[in-house]
Parts: sequence; C-alpha cells; structure tokens
Amino acid sequence: MRGQSSDNAKANVSLVEAFPHAPALYPLFGAHLGPLPEGERKQVSSPLSTQGRHVRNFLFRLIGILEVAGGFYGVVNMARRLFPLGSTHESLLAVIGLLLYGFVLIAGVMLLEGSERGVAFSSWAQLLQLPLIATPILSYALHCGAFVNVYATLHLPVRLGLDWHFGSEGFVLAVAGPGLSRIGINLLALLSWLALRLR
Repeated sequence: MRGQSSDNAKANVSLVEAFPHAPALYPLFGAHLGPLPEGERKQVSSPLSTQGRHVRNFLFRLIGILEVAGGFYGVVNMARRLFPLGSTHESLLAVIGLLLYGFVLIAGVMLLEGSERGVAFSSWAQLLQLPLIATPILSYALHCGAFVNVYATLHLPVRLGLDWHFGSEGFVLAVAGPGLSRIGINLLALLSWLALRLR
C-alpha cells in the first residue's frame, strides 16, 4: 500500500510539473486529492464567469446607449411634430410616436443603471423595433439609434434586400403604403433582443 501511495504521489507531482499553468486540470487527473477548497474553486471558475459578465455588460451598455440616444431624438422630433397642433391625424401619430420613443428612452436609462426591470423593458423595446411592414393597407416601422433591415418583396419574382443605417431614428405608422409591398425584420433589434436574454 505504501508503494502504491508513493507511485500516486509521484504521478501527481509529474502532472503538476507537466501542467504548471493549468491548475483547473489538476483535479481531473488526480493531482489534487479530495475536493478543492472554496477559495480555489472560485479561482478556477472566475475567469470564464468574469469574461462572460464583461461581454454581457458591454452588450447591455451598447444597447442602452442606442436606446437612450434614439429615444431622446425621437421624443424631440415627435414633440416638434406635435406642436403646434395640426390635423387630428398628424397629432395622433405624433402622440403615439412620443409614447413609443419615451418608452424606449426610459428602458435605455434603466438598462444603463443595471436594473432587471430595465432588461425587461429593453426586451420589449427591441421587439417594437423588430417588424418592418410596408404594404398598401398598412405600414409600420420603428428604430431607435440604428437599424439593419432585411426584407423581401411580396411580388414575383421575390427579391431580398438589405438596408442599414446608424445614428438615426425613425417611426412610420400608416393605413397606407407603397405599391410594392415589403415585409422584413430589423436584424439589429433581433440580435439585441437575443443579447438581452443572456444571463
């Protein structure tokens, strides 16, 4: 038994010498007998978790900045469109746009503050920017800060298109539209919505 223990000890020492920069591998090969102490377990798992948090925080901050910037400029433009009061139709569209941009702005501020409610609100804000509808009977589009639209025409032959812009905001809502119908999604909003689901 002592000879076997001595052989195991030598094998453990050889593994430590062979992998001096990979402490996380020691328990897998028996280089550390028994469970790791609490401090060492945290040290082994911290690099990956810390890197994941950094990526998550960076994406959340980027999304929040776009929401705040686009929401703010949208609120300003809708307020200018609302006052002085014009036709009822234009005023109604301006109020709807003002509410949408205000919601996106608040969601972005809360997201930058690190609030969990800000994550939920921002998810809804991104879903509001997701669809792109342009038909003769209904048109809808919303973007705050930037967009990457991928769309297809509904007339034969079907054609795919890509349109993008950064540093802008836009809102379209009408019971009318172009003669050439298009349906698509804001790819940037979709990716942002998926990023907000990271935990």
